[in-house]
Amino acid sequence: MRRKTKIIACILLIFLLFSMSAYADSKKSAVPGYLLGILLGFGSGHFYFGDPSASLFLITEIAGTATIIAGGIVMLAMVNPLDPYSALSAATTGYIIMGIGALALEIFHVIEIIDIFRAASAAKKAGRVAENGLDLEIQPTGFSVRYRFQ
Repeated sequence: MRRKTKIIACILLIFLLFSMSAYADSKKSAVPGYLLGILLGFGSGHFYFGDPSASLFLITEIAGTATIIAGGIVMLAMVNPLDPYSALSAATTGYIIMGIGALALEIFHVIEIIDIFRAASAAKKAGRVAENGLDLEIQPTGFSVRYRFQ
């Protein structure tokens, strides 16, 4: 477990070093937006870039999380202590609702991860984000990662 923690700390340190050069410019770096969108979700990266679709991702991921919580509540609330078979049906119903919520949450988070690159490029074109620093591009033939100094 300690090795994984060290690897995650090194990755975060590398992102921090990449983003430090962009603060010399008056514009903000794109790296925190990437990190927020990929790791945290809930439209946070889109809010960072000023993208209008941020509230859509926030609402859909909150709805997925609420569905997972509702499935847990249904699972606990439907159990009848006098009927031993009610626990099985309650667990099945609760697991189905929780599975639907988890599936929706993951689908929308994957869509958000893919869309964060579009939001970052739109913010760079609009001049809200610095051009230097870590640059991630997704093209039909593949993707490229490069670090640019201006």
